[in-house]
Amino acid sequence: MLERGTIQGLAHTVATGALVHHHVFDPGSNSGRDAEHGQRQRTHDRSIQPSDEQRRRLRRHQGFQRVASGRRVRRRQLGNQHLERGHQFIVDLRTDVDRYSHGGESRQSTFYGCPMTRITDHAELARKARALGAALEPFVGQVYFSPECHANYVALGFQPSPGDMNGVALPEGIAYFTSRGSLMGQVPGEVVAAAFAVFNPAAVIPSVTAGWAITDAATICAARRAGAIAQLERILGAKPGGVARARVILERAVGVLRPEGRPLFAGTLSQSIPDTDLGACWHFGDMIREYRGDSHTAAWISAGLDATEIGLLTELYWGLPLKSYSRTRAWSEDDFAAAIDRLESRGLVHDGAFTEAGREIRERIEVDTDRQMLGCIEAIGDDFDHLIAMLAPWSEVVRNFKGYPAAGPHELAAAASKR
Repeated sequence: MLERGTIQGLAHTVATGALVHHHVFDPGSNSGRDAEHGQRQRTHDRSIQPSDEQRRRLRRHQGFQRVASGRRVRRRQLGNQHLERGHQFIVDLRTDVDRYSHGGESRQSTFYGCPMTRITDHAELARKARALGAALEPFVGQVYFSPECHANYVALGFQPSPGDMNGVALPEGIAYFTSRGSLMGQVPGEVVAAAFAVFNPAAVIPSVTAGWAITDAATICAARRAGAIAQLERILGAKPGGVARARVILERAVGVLRPEGRPLFAGTLSQSIPDTDLGACWHFGDMIREYRGDSHTAAWISAGLDATEIGLLTELYWGLPLKSYSRTRAWSEDDFAAAIDRLESRGLVHDGAFTEAGREIRERIEVDTDRQMLGCIEAIGDDFDHLIAMLAPWSEVVRNFKGYPAAGPHELAAAASKR
């Protein structure tokens, strides 16, 4: 059995990069770029601070998997060669029957009494899916850098934050794996490694085993939530402008999402909704973040890639050198060498850079991930621009107050390369 010090050493290897995921929620200014191609799908971050709204009464959420009789499945062509190649089936959400919200009546083209906007163009779907991810990421992902979370974990018996990165408190690795894994209950490390997908199981499994020797899933999950909401309240205030309306929109967005094949998102379904509007917004945002993360894992697995390979391709996609950000996943030099050999043999990478085939498959993975967000984006409907206009300023303030790394994965990769 590994000694605790050895486990902490493995966990510290991933501590600085355990938080920004491969589904490009907040890739920074160079996402999608490489040495040869300087174009990317940019999100449109709105920086207009919304005015305060009067709190509206919100019907209590009755469960996220709705009664869906009459739901029909059809193919949808989105006008993009990647989507045509995928031949994916998309649920036509316009025929959903929301018996819980509408007294058993069938409301086509509506959800929570609001019109659902049909999206038939891939470019629009990609723009909105990635814009939502970017606007949510610092607001939600700050849970892994929150000093309040770190203090809660220390009170349970975990080690403190190992330090800071440009003023942002870094997570302690064992607490990270245990706290995020607790969404799924007190599951073994093998399950956490499979769900997180991109980390070396040699770091994940002993970390989770050590974590469960300190506390239980319900206790650390509560500490995680309390610390995340506490940091948001410290930075944004208890009732930032527009928070009641954002809660309604985000709840509508998660209400159509299904858990099949998405273990971390399924875990969020078991959590109660916080009492405050700000807490509920964070919870619903965490659900969307994990849903996209699970969807992204499904996309790269379907493309025939393994965890080390997707990490290397994502670095190039983000405009980073090979083996920079991926070092935060605890893979060895032998692991990297073998993965690069496999990518080169498939014609995806050559001389440390994308080939056309490599660039195409990595973008297709992102497209496949975007497509799985269709229901969420359609449920937000005409409120999309307003939601982004609320979330983006909140995330900007969180960054300004050192609640989340300013440069996302680029900053984390630079920190990892110095170790």
